[in-house]
Amino acid sequence: MGEYVEYGNEIQLLHVDTNSFLQGTKHCADEDNSCNKIVLVTYGTKDIYFKTLGGFKYKQEGDRIHYNDQIVLQNVSYGMYLHVTERFLKIDGLDGKVPDNLIQGLKKICPKENDRKAPPNMYVP
Repeated sequence: MGEYVEYGNEIQLLHVDTNSFLQGTKHCADEDNSCNKIVLVTYGTKDIYFKTLGGFKYKQEGDRIHYNDQIVLQNVSYGMYLHVTERFLKIDGLDGKVPDNLIQGLKKICPKENDRKAPPNMYVP
């Protein structure tokens, strides 16, 4: 903890609420059979490591990842890329509104009002 993340690093993604890791599988996703399934596991395996890649060609391995950089996460074991199926981004009945609980969670992760005023912390190197 407290280290900078660089392009090319292998990282683990922890789901804090359940204390579980994201794990890539070879199985088809339930909702979109053109995608692989991602599951939460409480134990460590080689399938929970994701490589951080640059979203643009000018980002090189070893460069630091900065706040608001676009990154691509590639599962080390299977070579697949992590993404969200587009139809899950559109939630019926919301009419373009984001639920309050998601907004509260986003504010905890990305405190935009503090970006320029506060010194960097462990989440924003």
